[in-house]
Amino acid sequence: MSATVTQAEVVTEQPSYRVSTLFTGFVRMWRAWKFVLPAIVINAVLQGLLVIPVPLTGYSPVFLLTVILSAVILLALSATIAAAALDSAVGPATWSSAWQRIRGNGGWFTLWTVALAIVVLIGLAIYTLPGLLILAIVPFLTLAAMFGQRNAFVANFRVIGARPLRWIITMIIIGILLFFTWVAMALTGFFGRPIIGAMLSTLVGGLLLWWWQTSLALIFRSVFRDDPSGGEPSLPE
Repeated sequence: MSATVTQAEVVTEQPSYRVSTLFTGFVRMWRAWKFVLPAIVINAVLQGLLVIPVPLTGYSPVFLLTVILSAVILLALSATIAAAALDSAVGPATWSSAWQRIRGNGGWFTLWTVALAIVVLIGLAIYTLPGLLILAIVPFLTLAAMFGQRNAFVANFRVIGARPLRWIITMIIIGILLFFTWVAMALTGFFGRPIIGAMLSTLVGGLLLWWWQTSLALIFRSVFRDDPSGGEPSLPE
């Protein structure tokens, strides 16, 4: 597993976010719409279809298989979004550049993402708040992994230390948006069929993840920059 971007690009613009990081992130996320949007739609359809063979009770082999397939598809989508977000924050975003990042850092991204998912699930199992707090404390973890930082955990806190107010404000706003989205999706899922509910929830979730990852990438890229020489990305001087 390579820990560096195979062909690092020269930053074409400053990853500035002015007053609102989320507003700027919403604008810049569409730089990658040609490949991210279809990926989100395809994921939503597949997640909906995977609900069909799931039995109502018990943990059958079919159930376990659908869970594994669902997780793999979500991981692939998350990798695509993270790679696109890192490029969209500072310039043009193409599938070619995103794929280079995934090829170079996909292994580390997978390890850190799976580890984060396990910890968050444990936190959610204990109580909802611990799981959400974990996500709020390490919002740059997966971006750092996709960017090629060997210790994504340390890189995450470097960003927080460099941009504490921006991190706090962004997390509070995302938390508020997440709460209202959860209420809306809970009501929709209650009245809808499982397959429709699965498709709708993953479609909305994918769009929100795309938006929020791009917004967080703006903060991350204001601290970490690509190394044009192809070496390990590092903090700007």
